[in-house]
Amino acid sequence: MRRHNLFATMIMTLCICVTAIVQPVCAEEITENKIECDDDPGAGRLDGHIAPEFFGEQTRARTAVSYTHADKFKSGYTIQDGIDVSQWNGNIDWKKVKKDGIDFALVRMAYRGYGTAGNTEIDKTGADNLKNAVAAGVPVGAYIFSQATTESEAKAEADLLISQVKGAKITLPLVMDYEYFSDAGKNEGRLFDANLSKSKATAVCKAFCERVAAKGYTPMVYANADMLKNKLYASELSKKYPIWLANYTSKTSYTGDYDFWQYTASGTVDGINGRVDMNFRYVKKETVSAGGSSSNSQTTNGSSAGSTSGSTTKLKTSKLRASGKDFHTVSLSWSKVSGVSGYQIQRYKSTQKKYVTVKTISSGSTLSYKQTGMNAGTTYKYRMRAYKKSNGKTTYSSYTSAVKATTKKAVAAKVKATDVNVRKGPGTTYGKVTMLPKGAKISVTGSRGSWYKVKFKQNKKEKKGYMLTSYIKLL
Repeated sequence: MRRHNLFATMIMTLCICVTAIVQPVCAEEITENKIECDDDPGAGRLDGHIAPEFFGEQTRARTAVSYTHADKFKSGYTIQDGIDVSQWNGNIDWKKVKKDGIDFALVRMAYRGYGTAGNTEIDKTGADNLKNAVAAGVPVGAYIFSQATTESEAKAEADLLISQVKGAKITLPLVMDYEYFSDAGKNEGRLFDANLSKSKATAVCKAFCERVAAKGYTPMVYANADMLKNKLYASELSKKYPIWLANYTSKTSYTGDYDFWQYTASGTVDGINGRVDMNFRYVKKETVSAGGSSSNSQTTNGSSAGSTSGSTTKLKTSKLRASGKDFHTVSLSWSKVSGVSGYQIQRYKSTQKKYVTVKTISSGSTLSYKQTGMNAGTTYKYRMRAYKKSNGKTTYSSYTSAVKATTKKAVAAKVKATDVNVRKGPGTTYGKVTMLPKGAKISVTGSRGSWYKVKFKQNKKEKKGYMLTSYIKLL
């Protein structure tokens, strides 16, 4: 009898342990407040509960050494590094996030439950994340994890999201996160069960976007590549609104339009414990308008060749001047040409053995330009031409004679923050070279956007890399 009781006790204990083990990870401490997942569709994502269609063809892994951007983004775009966060990322030290090179953040403010009822809830850390990110100097947008199956639900989600960002400094889009709830890699929940046609699903997303746009914000739709290709008419959405692509691979094969790319759910960023979603944002630089692309003459003597969509004319040729302003800036100025629409500036690239357009000035009265992001102690060669738009056509003057400018030599500097990362390239997606302490002496040899190109000695060995400009003091 005693043995039987002992055996029964062991069985009961085992059952309790198994029950505890198989409980979903739906509770997490945020300071003194416990977060209950209820039917939060985002509860398990950071633990790997992600549908297979999020992953690209090239790799099933969630991390990669380097990422290849689509050809259309390789020139004419600035590529920014960002994150998206929710209450499941816990308490975030936004100053450390900023210090680690994050350019932007998209913050979850609310969600709709994946259960039949589809109740909407507020993300418990959304308001604090918005406030603290902005205070740390990180530009923000916001999103709602949608499970909307009707246009009216989509509009209600838009209204809820807008109500949660009221008064905040929002500089990025308000987003409808349109994806199925996934448990252990299997799609389920109210949106999945609704089995909407492509037309109805697209109409739901449009309803959200139209509502957000009507309130003066920029709307955006988030979806994985499979959803965009097979469950939505993505081109109908991208005609008017930006798209946030989710595709976990080192090189996406998605060929549709998108402005943001979420490339992994397993990133690491200082200031955030555990995994975090990582994103690229593609920001279009000011480019030549119709007829302004330059793929023609490579001569330097001022002769002209016609553009493929414009023609040369007897516009007066300007006189160009150039000088190295500092270690990473070239200053250009030119004489005014009356009656023109603007000026096209080109720089010679020895690696390509041709001139490429670096800036198009869209005002005929602007007579100077500074190009940053250059290397120290380097000579650059420029030319330019004036252009005039009339009746839908663009005509050009002859190119100026080529002029040269040499940047100033490298500048001595020191690290002004504690333990700053040195990276292999100008962005947080590049690997770390090392970490430098406050006060460390370095030499700044150039710049790339918000990053300085640096060299320094460590353990008697010369090393090179990139560091954020905000953590370096020039001497």
